[in-house]
Amino acid sequence: NGHPEYIFDQMDRGIALAGKSLTVILNANDPISSRLGEAAGCRRLFYAMADIHTDPLENGVREVSVCPVCGGAISYRYRHYRHIGDYRCDGCDFAPPRADYRARSADLTRETITVTEGGETFVYPLISQTVYYAFNVLSAVALFREMGIDRQDIADFLRTQKVPKIRESVVECGGVRFYASASKGQNGSSASTVFERLVKDGAVKELVFAMDEIRDSNHPLETLTWLYESDYEFLNVPQIKKIVVFGEMCYAHRLRLLLAGYPAERIFCAEREDEVPQYVDVQGVDEVYVLYDIDSVTRGQRIRDALVKKAGEETT
Repeated sequence: NGHPEYIFDQMDRGIALAGKSLTVILNANDPISSRLGEAAGCRRLFYAMADIHTDPLENGVREVSVCPVCGGAISYRYRHYRHIGDYRCDGCDFAPPRADYRARSADLTRETITVTEGGETFVYPLISQTVYYAFNVLSAVALFREMGIDRQDIADFLRTQKVPKIRESVVECGGVRFYASASKGQNGSSASTVFERLVKDGAVKELVFAMDEIRDSNHPLETLTWLYESDYEFLNVPQIKKIVVFGEMCYAHRLRLLLAGYPAERIFCAEREDEVPQYVDVQGVDEVYVLYDIDSVTRGQRIRDALVKKAGEETT
């Protein structure tokens, strides 16, 4: 985690040390990482995705607000999510590089992606119905093809893959789906992308925030700035019936939700883990999501399982 320019600088230095011996495979739709290795003299390959009409929400904070080359205004013919898309600078020729591997289409519902490579087209399976996992698959296809692996072998392998359970798992009880889902804290981009996905599926749901990082002697404090770089405004929609915020930072999350316009009467604070289930009500709800930071997977799944247990007891 860190500012995008800091992360870029660290990676670009590493690529420069390897120099011409290195091949880098980059996302042409990303105006940040697509510039890696420009001065290193290494072999650079690109993947990209055509417009699949994801209709992303407008982010309050943008990773790329001006052209990194000339400082001019950046515009988009289309975006997939956040700053990823077909970008253009209004003042210079900064634009996506030509893609060696291009997804001409992606059907997120049917979980397929059609990739053109060297004039030939092949359909690969996806492992999720989310656009960012589609990019993960596309990058893997590019890597495996550069390693000389047959397209059909790649497709057969992808059919065996699933999203790791530490990222998301679901249990159904009484007609309600209970999710334990990772939402990386300290990172406005990750949290905002998760928030957008939750509101765009249209399902009526309640949320539990367990996104505080695990603190120890090495990490005694947690910065609050990422809360204000995250699009909590996305959550201010009728289908999000209630949000329970849990942990040492529960009141900080509550304040951020209030500033985003989310109704105070639909926010509940739980300082202790065992307090969470009393605030969750599954009546008239399709889904319950427990969002946890990536260093607190066990805690997030434990809270989800406690909610499932309570729902099971109420229906018997």
